Amino acid sequence: MTTSPKPITSTPLPESASQPLNICHVTRSLDPAFGGPPVVTLTLAAAQAAQGHRVRVVGFERDDRKEAIEKLVKQVPGSDRVERIGLPESRVEYALCRNARARMREVIREVDFVHLHSVWEPIILWSSVECRRASMPYCVTPHGSLYPYMLSQKALKKRLFWHIGYRTMLAKADFVHVLNEDERNAADHLRLPSRYRIYPNSLDLAGLPDPQPGSFRARHGALADRDYFVYVGRLHPMKAVDVLVEAFNVFVRSGGGADLVVIGPDYGAEQEIRAIIARCGLQSRVHLTGPLFGVDKFSALRDAYAYAHISRHETFSMAITEALAMGLPAVITEQCHFPEVAREGCGTIVPFDPQAFGQAMLAMWKDRDGAKAMGARGRALVESRFGSDTVAADLVKAYREVIAERARSRP
Repeated sequence: MTTSPKPITSTPLPESASQPLNICHVTRSLDPAFGGPPVVTLTLAAAQAAQGHRVRVVGFERDDRKEAIEKLVKQVPGSDRVERIGLPESRVEYALCRNARARMREVIREVDFVHLHSVWEPIILWSSVECRRASMPYCVTPHGSLYPYMLSQKALKKRLFWHIGYRTMLAKADFVHVLNEDERNAADHLRLPSRYRIYPNSLDLAGLPDPQPGSFRARHGALADRDYFVYVGRLHPMKAVDVLVEAFNVFVRSGGGADLVVIGPDYGAEQEIRAIIARCGLQSRVHLTGPLFGVDKFSALRDAYAYAHISRHETFSMAITEALAMGLPAVITEQCHFPEVAREGCGTIVPFDPQAFGQAMLAMWKDRDGAKAMGARGRALVESRFGSDTVAADLVKAYREVIAERARSRP
């Protein structure tokens, strides 16, 4: 499927910062089942399009997931300005990308810069090959794929792939876009000759829903007069919601009077989570809502007391960013790699330990004034650092610098 809100034609190489760029973003898919990267990719593309650039996104679209993709697209403000090139997906096409490579060869003839999202995807590898063949500048955003924890998942397969092309893809990129210093430092062990640029994920603050206070509580009578901590994310073993429930049990046994709301789809961990809830006798205190989107999700954030996020690994969590944007203080673990939470005084960062995490939740719940002040600082942090306009403009500036460098190096 290809949507074309306006035609995108070939443009000459931009000579000044006043000329719009023709930009292509490539991702595995815009399917929200793949977590944060689809949202990040589309938000960035929409922000760049809003700044006057010609932008398209290329990715697979399975027939049975098109409805979910369309739903995500409608939730990202300004996405109607982005041309979406949806490629048919099959097992063979996913692995070999024959049609995708042919389509990318067409796209590359029409653009000034290609931005690749993620690492361990054949469409990303083959797109980089086509870029190099056409002398097209490109960058790669790993989205956390190079952290040791992520490399340890299916390690033998990744080690093989690393030597047959993925290392070259990164080494030959004009720059590797990482989301924070933690991600930059984590990549050091790979000894890549790459240039790194650090820009955070972004959030379109102006496009966030503005739900009526109390609307979530009104739909969930058990929470009508109770504080609650909220978590948003997949129920996946990596996300460690099982440990979050154990930490919440520490909170309750220590006298904490708030509930816990867990929002997200099941990715293989829900049965274990429910078993832990039952074992701890927390059936009336922990509320699993399933996935919520758009205004429904933000109404849950609006009514929450604080945000709680234990994870075995995060790169730059959009869920944490959205919670901060809604003025919630946050309790997170070190593995979330979001040092700004402590540095800017908008929450607490604790070790990956349910006892320590539960006590941190208790301390935050008891200090209402302190929690409110943390929430205000979190909102200010997002406004000043993570706005989509700022990040989009910074990346466009980086694209221009690469284009100019290549132009100067031509004989």
